[in-house]
Amino acid sequence: MARLLKTDAKRRVCNRLPHVPLSRPWEEATRIHLRRLAAAGQLGPEFVAVEPFWRDGGGEIDAVVLAGRARHPVLAGEAKWARRVDARRIEADLVRKTALLGGGDIRLAISGREEVNVAP
Repeated sequence: MARLLKTDAKRRVCNRLPHVPLSRPWEEATRIHLRRLAAAGQLGPEFVAVEPFWRDGGGEIDAVVLAGRARHPVLAGEAKWARRVDARRIEADLVRKTALLGGGDIRLAISGREEVNVAP
């Protein structure tokens, strides 16, 4: 009986907690990681910032690395909270979204919680 009460109490407490999507903190963690790589010079010269990007009706890019005085994009990244991520499925959509950034030679980065599978 005591175990049942504890379980029921847990359920009631959990139901009252606000739903917090873990994708947002994961996206921020990805941006922090990219900032560290950029500060170490591993993402090219003239690093300026790493920011999210969104456009109404055009989608969202979780992380865009900007470089130079003109703040031109040099890398676009997508962060997925899934344990395993298929990069092939995400790449086409990310390439489409980078066109909104003005095109050019933009590298891609895809992060997943445990594993990112790439094309063979």
